[in-house]
Amino acid sequence: MASLSRRYIFRFGLWSAIFLVAIWFVLAGVALTGQVAYETDFFEPHYHLRPLTPAERASWVSDGQGQYYELRGEPVYFSLRTLRRFDQARLTLVLEDLDSAPVVEAGVLYDQTIWRYDMRPLVNSDLDKLSRLWEAKQSGDILFLQKERKYQSFEDFLSALPGRAETAVYYYDLPESFTPAITYNPCQETVSVPWPIRGAFQIYAYINNEDLDFSFSGRDLNENQDTDDIRLIVYYQQAVIQDKILADAGLDGQSGSVRSWTEQLLLAGLPAGVYKIEIKANDDIITDRMATKQKLFSFDRRLRIAGAEDIRLFTDSARVAAVTSNPASLGTIKVGDNILELSETYRQFEALTGTATAEISFPRGDIILSGDGVFSLSADQLVNPRWRRLGRDLDLSEIRYIIAHYQTPPVREGRTRAQAVFDLRGAYRENGEYGFIISLPGFKETDRPIRLRSLKVELTGRDWRVWLADLFR
Repeated sequence: MASLSRRYIFRFGLWSAIFLVAIWFVLAGVALTGQVAYETDFFEPHYHLRPLTPAERASWVSDGQGQYYELRGEPVYFSLRTLRRFDQARLTLVLEDLDSAPVVEAGVLYDQTIWRYDMRPLVNSDLDKLSRLWEAKQSGDILFLQKERKYQSFEDFLSALPGRAETAVYYYDLPESFTPAITYNPCQETVSVPWPIRGAFQIYAYINNEDLDFSFSGRDLNENQDTDDIRLIVYYQQAVIQDKILADAGLDGQSGSVRSWTEQLLLAGLPAGVYKIEIKANDDIITDRMATKQKLFSFDRRLRIAGAEDIRLFTDSARVAAVTSNPASLGTIKVGDNILELSETYRQFEALTGTATAEISFPRGDIILSGDGVFSLSADQLVNPRWRRLGRDLDLSEIRYIIAHYQTPPVREGRTRAQAVFDLRGAYRENGEYGFIISLPGFKETDRPIRLRSLKVELTGRDWRVWLADLFR
């Protein structure tokens, strides 16, 4: 009898211990204090920090100093699993062998529909070098560089901005501005885009004493059963002035069915200036026809031209990249005086434009074009209100001022400890996971791999007192 009693006591104690451990793990994951940190040196699997992918770009290696990831390509991805939502994340990476990757950036996924990441700088060796050569003023995480001193402070600079031709920005937004090169008169005719566009795109349009007038029509391919909402957003001076959702009404959502859609954008009485129009949609959506009364308009940074032939457009990008998933679209793309050979599917190829404005031409569509500038139907239609961005193709001989959201990371014993802070309140989260990206702009597969020694994420959110206050409010 005593033996049976001891057996029950042992089982009760064992299950109680298991229960308490489980409760501890849940409370630790929920982070009642509002703060929690997850860190890995890749020695063993981590429940919250998922492995880096894809494997061909991020391979796990072990040496005498520990374990690390060898980054052989870019970008790479990882996800963070949490038991609740948080407001902020501080990401810390410990990196080695950065000679072949002078720029490292990271981001958190904000919009899965168009795969938009909120990016932040981690390492920028070019800025670090310029900080030693130019006059540098650091105020918090704002870095202000002058080739020769003209402004006594960053505030003086903001109060009397110089010309755009001599200023570059890096993760810092100055007020957008654009002035037509010649005397502007509104267009009296309708201009149509001669090729269809697949998925999301953004337009810059300049107006002066005229309506903002665009019409769109297209198809929803319904290649999957997910809802294919189309969102039309209009911005002025970086603020939203219209946000409209065109709901998916596509034939009971049956996969394989096709529906048509149309939308008229007509806004009157607007002040003169540049407006940004965004069509936010997934790749099920084809915009077959786009027509406008605007004389000056351009597509910003990225454009996926669907099925078409003999395509011709212009860009102010210093470098153009192209990629396709369609074998029939492989071939030669002419970029200014240079040639871009699109020889493989699912692989991005690049070419320098070589001029301030370059013509691009290629025989078949179903190609994604991207660059650091804009794309238009003609050279005199280019509208780009953004300030020049510091990057590998920027000619610094003309630049006298640089403004950046950046702090030089500390280096100790050959290891760089880089940090970035992200706002998670608008971040995309699915199945309890946030998605992150690590980007190495300009890194090539033939470059020497860089080493990621450790990864840490510190999370901050509401604590239990705020929860209780909200519950009884």
